[in-house]
Amino acid sequence: MIVDLDGGDRMQFFQELGAGIEQRWRQKNYSEEAFPTIAADALAEADAITNVDPWEIVRQLHAVTDLPHQSIEDKFSDLPVVLYHGLRFHIDVYFWLDGTTSIHQHGFSGAFQVLSGSSIHSLYSFAEEQKINPHFLIGRLSLKEVQLLKTGDIRHIRSGRDFVHSLFHLDRPSITLTIRTLKDPAALPQFDYIKPYVAVNPFLREISFIKQMQSVSLLLRAKHPEADSMISEFLLSSDFETAFAVLKTIFQYMTDQARERMFLKTDENRDEPPEKLRLEKFFETARLKHGSLVDLIPPLLSEFQRQDRLIRLRKHVTKHEH
Repeated sequence: MIVDLDGGDRMQFFQELGAGIEQRWRQKNYSEEAFPTIAADALAEADAITNVDPWEIVRQLHAVTDLPHQSIEDKFSDLPVVLYHGLRFHIDVYFWLDGTTSIHQHGFSGAFQVLSGSSIHSLYSFAEEQKINPHFLIGRLSLKEVQLLKTGDIRHIRSGRDFVHSLFHLDRPSITLTIRTLKDPAALPQFDYIKPYVAVNPFLREISFIKQMQSVSLLLRAKHPEADSMISEFLLSSDFETAFAVLKTIFQYMTDQARERMFLKTDENRDEPPEKLRLEKFFETARLKHGSLVDLIPPLLSEFQRQDRLIRLRKHVTKHEH
């Protein structure tokens, strides 16, 4: 099924694009390695920059009730829309309002084109040094190349660790058209990377883990009188990946508290911010269980803080020349 993009005249654009890709890929025996070139060539030949009005897609979303199969859990971008859904691949459009600093690899192959706007495209390599478990790796993340992508530019997407990248969207909005396979089993799990040296699987969604993190946040935000002792007991029984998530949750809460305290101008005469002293005690507890591994965490938290600051600032910079 296809979204009518322009009153019927362009009704077949994505269907024809998808059918052509299907035919070419079938001739390559559905090789995952061949798909990025097939997808990139199809984007170049289709000339979507001329033939697709992305805002017409939004207009049609308001007018139709029957769309191609969409993923309810897809939170990639401010508005992801599947325009063509085949048996082995689909064609999506993504609308981005604000910049993102996420460094990631993909569990699929394909190609994308900047339909509108521009982005900074950064390419990385990751050298694994220690496997905590299959979903949490320690190594060295290195920046290889930085590119400025403009409207019309096309790039391949290769599944797995050979294509680790990030896109920071400059214009508001930036819009990308993506042709991608459904999933490459050989490239899973699909890691996110945290500077300077951690790879994590963000799609590992164990319900007990989610509830545990929610409980830590609840104890802190409710200012429960036994919050610190209960969280410390949890840290002493946790594996390292869970301990990292707990310390990250605490750090985010403490950062919010420090920001609020500064805004309200309270505790001005303290030599040490109370949040810092409290956080250090949690780190001391985690070291009792995990030793020097815990020393890897502060640089990761500093990176989260840097990203958060950058994204918050980016939301206030909306003009193209800026």
